[in-house]
Amino acid sequence: MPINGQVFDWDHLVQSMIQYMTDLFVIGFRIVLPVFACIMILNCILGILAKVSPQMNMFAVGMQMKIMVGFLVLFLTVSLLPGIADFIFKEMRKMMVLFIEGMY
Repeated sequence: MPINGQVFDWDHLVQSMIQYMTDLFVIGFRIVLPVFACIMILNCILGILAKVSPQMNMFAVGMQMKIMVGFLVLFLTVSLLPGIADFIFKEMRKMMVLFIEGMY
């Protein structure tokens, strides 16, 4: 870094920020997607069951089922977290290099 001051490459920094935001959403979706998909499928099944048997209260049954399915999916997908963590650390290193490159 120069002693007098820093000269920023604004185009490079904007591209780095855009890359950071896209990686943020990709990482978030990779972590949340299994739980979201299972809960969405469960909601569809509960909707069909509510139409088939209107005597049964699906709100009372559905809340406990959503919690159980959510915990089950989290328990099954916890083994995938080390792979996601490796991906996050690689992306963090790449982002730091991109931001530092934009500062000179």
